[in-house]
This record gives sequence, structure tokens and C-alpha cells, in this order.
Amino acid sequence: MMNKKFIKNLGLNSIKDLEPKVINLIKWNIIIEGVAVIIFAFTSPIIIITMISEVDPIYYQASRLIEYGLGGFINLWINKNKLNLLRKYFSYLCIADCSLTIICNYMFAHMPNYRFIAISILNVLISSLVFRIIDDIMNNLTTGSNLSVLNGKREGFEQVSTLIGTILIMLVTYLNLNISCDTALTLQCIAFIIVCIAELFITKKLIKYRK
Repeated sequence: MMNKKFIKNLGLNSIKDLEPKVINLIKWNIIIEGVAVIIFAFTSPIIIITMISEVDPIYYQASRLIEYGLGGFINLWINKNKLNLLRKYFSYLCIADCSLTIICNYMFAHMPNYRFIAISILNVLISSLVFRIIDDIMNNLTTGSNLSVLNGKREGFEQVSTLIGTILIMLVTYLNLNISCDTALTLQCIAFIIVCIAELFITKKLIKYRK
């Protein structure tokens, strides 16, 4: 039921085994990351359409090869012990992910061939590990059906944020407003900074509440 308490806590109070402090941290994590997702959904079509029209097909195919080949190897390499080890360096990985992504966007803004390769390598070697650690932290906050509800809430608010960003870019397109690829890349850099802040100051605090 959509009442004031439900809206205030984003429905997370329905997960009975979560402490109020944990609910508050997750709530702000969802809100802050939701802002970033709106920016990503708004800017991604501009960047993709611009970059894909200029990239050499062999470079694009090579980026896919890296993402699936190296990505598959990394996923097979990860186990519980390695995940526990990576968690100790979570802050460093977050900062490295954000910094290197911004550098890639700045250096290769007009070189899509190299940007596709660089982003693919970065996604596999750092970004995917950061998201894996975050998912592990969230998955260990609760169990059973409560975990399903928590993941459903997170996914639902991410989809709502994506919807908002998509509606905004459709509105901009309908009004024939021109947003350059450089502007879109700059906005994405801002979104990465927002995500990094959320991860460092909120997600990091959730580690001590793991079950």
C-alpha cells in the first residue's frame, strides 16, 4: 500500500530483518545511484549513436571479444576467498574505476576506436569487480525471500530511473534540442562521480552489517 511511510522508506521497511540504520543507508544509496542512472539513461543514446557511426567495425568487434572473453575468465576466476580479498580494496577500486573512466572519456572523446577498447578493458578489470562486491554486500544483508524483495526494490527503482532518463532524452529529441557528444560524456563523468561518492560513503558502511 502506497502510504507516507512506504514512500519515505521506499518500501524497504517491508523487509523485517533489516535494521533501521541499514534501511536508511540503502534508501540513500538507491536515491543517489538513481540520479546517476537517470543521467546515464539520458546521455547513453547520444554517445552510442555518435560513437557507433564513427567506430571501425574491427575495433568494435575487438571490444566485444575483450568484454566476453576476458569477462568470462574473470567471472570464472572469482571465488569466495578472492571476493573477500577484493572487498578490502573496495575504496581503491571505486576511485580507480571513476578516475580511469573519466580519463577515458576525456582522452578518447573523439577517438571512438580507442574508447571502445579502453572502456571494455576497464569494464572487465575494474567496473565488473566493483559491482560484484556491491552485489555481494547487498546479498549478505538479508536472506531468503527478504533478499528477493530487496533485490526487487533495487531493480525496480533502477528501472524507474532509467525510464525517467529515457523520457527526458525523448523529450529533448522531440523538441529538436541539440546536445553534443562532448556534453553527454561530461554529464556521464558527473554521474560516475555521483556513483563513486555513493559507493565510498554509503555502500562501504553497509559492509559491517553483512550477515
